[in-house]
Amino acid sequence: MSELIEVRDPQLGCLGWLAIDAEVHHPEHGPLSFGGLRIDRGVTGEQVERLAMCMTWKLAAHGSPVGGAKGGICADPQDPRLPQILAAYARALAGPLGTRVILGRDMGASAAHLDMLYEALGQAQLDIVKPRRAACPDRLRDLPGYRPRMTGQGVAWAADEAMGSLSGVRVAIQGAGAVGMGAAHWLAEGGAEILVQSDAQGARWQDGRTGPRDAAIGADVDLLVLAGPSEGVDEGLAATIQARLVVEGA
Repeated sequence: MSELIEVRDPQLGCLGWLAIDAEVHHPEHGPLSFGGLRIDRGVTGEQVERLAMCMTWKLAAHGSPVGGAKGGICADPQDPRLPQILAAYARALAGPLGTRVILGRDMGASAAHLDMLYEALGQAQLDIVKPRRAACPDRLRDLPGYRPRMTGQGVAWAADEAMGSLSGVRVAIQGAGAVGMGAAHWLAEGGAEILVQSDAQGARWQDGRTGPRDAAIGADVDLLVLAGPSEGVDEGLAATIQARLVVEGA
């Protein structure tokens, strides 16, 4: 049974949501769910619920003994009030975040943002795992085997498998956050050429040209990587796609 918690603060108003789609119960230590924290002005409760459900599927496919969850804060990641917003969000969700839900990085949320969140909560990111795994470190990024830019590497692996090789592949990337920049790094490492990449402000081509944000989607390339906001491509934009392969990272 999914659970959606709306987070409000008397001074700041509606901050966002926490969705818990599923919990995996340990016979001794109780329930546990995991998902990313998304910080974006376009976040909605419905979106956070759907993302939590996707996390349940993703974790099940990985064979991870954890249920799916997702956090969403309706704010600009560059808002100077974000430390206060994160602290208020943590206080409002001290119950689930302190006992049964772990939040990691998602769109708009940096490692520093997560550190602020858990500092306000008064515990480390992985404290609720330590009764299950005594040797567990404090943070996800300190786990053995953690890979920087890991989602972007998955995008590059998928593209390489689908195309047979990345050498000389011309690429357009929608999005310049953790996934988009990670994908750009690993695709370039594999020999691909990043011709254009976009963010919320616009698109920039390798040759110095600039254009509107959605121009990258219709670029004449071999590979299009979608690493922007969820549901960022509607029917009209889909009709402009020229790439022969699309890999989703969003």
